[in-house]
Amino acid sequence: MNATDLNHNAFSEHQLKHYEKRAPDFSGRFVRWFLEHIFRLEQSDADDACVDAKHDKGVDAIYVDDVTETVFIIQSKTNTKDNSEFGDTELKEFFGTLQQFDSKQKIDEVIAETKNDRLKQTIVRTDLAGKVESGYDVRGVFISNARANGDAKAIITKLPKIDLFDADAIANDYVDLDIDGG
Repeated sequence: MNATDLNHNAFSEHQLKHYEKRAPDFSGRFVRWFLEHIFRLEQSDADDACVDAKHDKGVDAIYVDDVTETVFIIQSKTNTKDNSEFGDTELKEFFGTLQQFDSKQKIDEVIAETKNDRLKQTIVRTDLAGKVESGYDVRGVFISNARANGDAKAIITKLPKIDLFDADAIANDYVDLDIDGG
């Protein structure tokens, strides 16, 4: 896969058709695709992780890996313009989003404040507050079908709790099991 394969129209046509019944928009489809093809989650686990909707507190998905004791807070920023880039603003905002999940007290506040039922249900179902309180690591995962510009690449080095998957990183990490032999 090349980074240009993640351009909106081409990616929608070649990779996201399967996701149309599972998510109403490009962003929701992209998050599910990412969780299945980069994180290697099963379809039901990817769907369970997605919380993207109004009042989602800046979170598109939450995945708890009990083996590594890591909570992944995932945010997606997609762009419909081909060969687009994003800067450091989105990453700084996402860093602020992550602060809502760094303690049991703050997670309990998110549950009390949000009007997003999927977000509430996912936090409760995964026992997110209890796991963070017990010492699970909280990591941010910022994903985009666009490329990170120089400002984004510079700021990400100062944000060690955020993993960046821009178009280049996704293209590099993607393995097509049908073509690449798994």
